[in-house]
Amino acid sequence: DLQDWKDDFRKGKQSFLIHELLLKDDAKRQLDSNNEYNLSKLKNILYESGLATNMLQEAIRCFEKAQSYVENLPFTMWNDAIRFFQSWGLQRITEIERYLKQKEQYK
Repeated sequence: DLQDWKDDFRKGKQSFLIHELLLKDDAKRQLDSNNEYNLSKLKNILYESGLATNMLQEAIRCFEKAQSYVENLPFTMWNDAIRFFQSWGLQRITEIERYLKQKEQYK
């Protein structure tokens, strides 16, 4: 959901992430004069509210659980895939933290 949420939003495709984002009070106040949302401002809310980080942390926990189910399998394909997505999630969290720090510096 985090990878393509903007495309999904533009297409009107609902996801858990978009649903949760639009429930935020700050998001409700971001409608412009055409009754459309500013995606840049929604991105800020997504990051600043902790929603993105929380979803990534939950995904990582699920991957850890999945890892425990496949770690003793004789082939490594599932282990490799799970480690890849865990790493991807951790990288996104780091990027979000960096984005928020930079944003804070410019206030």
